[in-house]
Amino acid sequence: MDGEHEPKEKDLGQDRQDPPTSPMPGGLKPARPDNEEARIGDLHDLGVLDSAAELDFDHLVQTAALIAGTKIAALSLVDKDRQWFKSSTGIEGTETPRDVSFCAHAINEPDKPFIVEDAASDPRFADNPLVAHSPGIGFYAGIPVVSANGHAVGTICVADQQPGSLSDEQIEALRGISRQATALLELRRRTKTLGAVLERERRRAAEFMEWQRTHDATTALPMRELLDKRINQMADAALLNGRVPTTSVLAIDISGFSNVNAAFGREAGDAVMRELAWLLAESLPADAMLARTDGTSFAAVVPDADLSLVGAVAHSIHERLTIPVAASGVEAVTLSAVIGCASCGEGGSIDPRLMLPAAEAACAEAKALGPRSTVSAGSETGSAIARNSRMREALAAAIRAEALTVAYMPLVRLADRKVSGVEALARWRDPEFGQVSPEEFIALAEQHGMVKLIDDFVMRTALADFATGRLDSETVAVNVSPAGVDSDLTARIQTALEEAGVEPERLSVEITERAGLNDSPRICSALEDLRSLGVKVALDDFGAGATSIAHLRSLPISHLKIDRSLVADLVGPDAERAKMVISAIADMATGLGLETLGEGVETPEQAEALTDAGVRFAQGMLFGAPAALPMADLA
Repeated sequence: MDGEHEPKEKDLGQDRQDPPTSPMPGGLKPARPDNEEARIGDLHDLGVLDSAAELDFDHLVQTAALIAGTKIAALSLVDKDRQWFKSSTGIEGTETPRDVSFCAHAINEPDKPFIVEDAASDPRFADNPLVAHSPGIGFYAGIPVVSANGHAVGTICVADQQPGSLSDEQIEALRGISRQATALLELRRRTKTLGAVLERERRRAAEFMEWQRTHDATTALPMRELLDKRINQMADAALLNGRVPTTSVLAIDISGFSNVNAAFGREAGDAVMRELAWLLAESLPADAMLARTDGTSFAAVVPDADLSLVGAVAHSIHERLTIPVAASGVEAVTLSAVIGCASCGEGGSIDPRLMLPAAEAACAEAKALGPRSTVSAGSETGSAIARNSRMREALAAAIRAEALTVAYMPLVRLADRKVSGVEALARWRDPEFGQVSPEEFIALAEQHGMVKLIDDFVMRTALADFATGRLDSETVAVNVSPAGVDSDLTARIQTALEEAGVEPERLSVEITERAGLNDSPRICSALEDLRSLGVKVALDDFGAGATSIAHLRSLPISHLKIDRSLVADLVGPDAERAKMVISAIADMATGLGLETLGEGVETPEQAEALTDAGVRFAQGMLFGAPAALPMADLA
């Protein structure tokens, strides 16, 4: 150690106190600065106490030891009752009590180094356990680390087991280390602050995005998801408290609003919609929750309300709408509503979780009665809704478990009654609902976004059965629901064909004419892609839907399947007219290069009439019902 530096009174602290006559155990306790509370707050605000080791701080401490030529060095932070080492060398442990800390003395004068050249002979420290015992400090020098707020939060300190001293150059170099420590600590503070700000803004952004997702942009009202959540919460709370829920729900549909947009424009229509939402909210009890569930549809949940109360609320809404609705910059308009009510309280018997769909079903009934109508959901409505809900869950489970089956119906050539192909049809038998009609479960699947999974299952199963020879036919046809057609339809079918090893021209995809293909570019584009792949496309149920005859020449189809309603009329009083219509369809199809097939053939007379009309193919109970087994030729 450099012994040229003589200890001076100012180095030891000008306000040094003489030791008491009977020294306290551990030496004289360090005084606390006058601004101790603010200093401690500043220290904690740095966010560094009890943090993990960091190389930047370790390098500073190692450099301090090299400058001083000591075995011990540390960055010590002086807390309320302890000193804690952010980094240290030559010291065991990470902290000591503040009362025995040399650094607690050093922070009392932030602008001066605190140096003890011979601790054992210094009456302030002779009895200090850090001197008398391990690590046996003989020399100490502490340079206060002063925060940007002017508080001495700790020190860069060096120590050795033998008495020593520092030169002016060493002291100045340690001051530089102290300033670097301050800079690192302040950077840590700013990083912590910035991180907190960013986290706060991230939470705010996430909350705002969630609010946008669950609230209507025009009216700022909650949407269906939050209303459902509120209904379930109220039902759960009542049951937890041992009470029967008495909640009711109103479903409100506004009539005539399209005229507002047509007459005044979309912006003015939005202004009227906002005013309408306000008027509806005013008509509800204070504890009700109003939501916008669709374009002109609203719903409200009213706690502690039976059917009689919500009936009175519905009446007040009708009365309020007799007054024209005015909005800024828009001429006042007269609107009306139809309302459906559902309750799980007195006078109602709807399952609390089914009240919203039950109220909406009642609202649909009210529409049929005309404006200003109110219909209350009865037990039969609740039963139907409950059955629908259970069936939806059962169907989803059956799809996941691939518990559906596939039946095959023969397609025959009328000329020789030979099977030319088979149509694959989805079938579902459920333990609760029995054999469910395809019309019911396919409609349910379309409504709840499950039909694509059914179509894919039938496609894979039919192609696998066809590839293994179980289907004694030239081709296999699979129905595709318009609701399941998307941009990857062709890719999915191509994958299924490749996995089964079936040539594309052996597959026919049937899509119902009721889809109104001429108004659906998305579906037409998908069918074009299938034709390009080599797959045949059949237009199912022709004559019962919305596809214009004029569009047949541009649609990517190869077959027309004539709807069973036309075929049924081939016998009976309208037989001649029906035959003329079917003959015209067959002639037109021949001219367009399309094959025709008659659906729903049940009698030999219908088959004969189709043959006479120029139809080449047919299917129906006359030739065989859908079956799970391969079908033989029907000669």
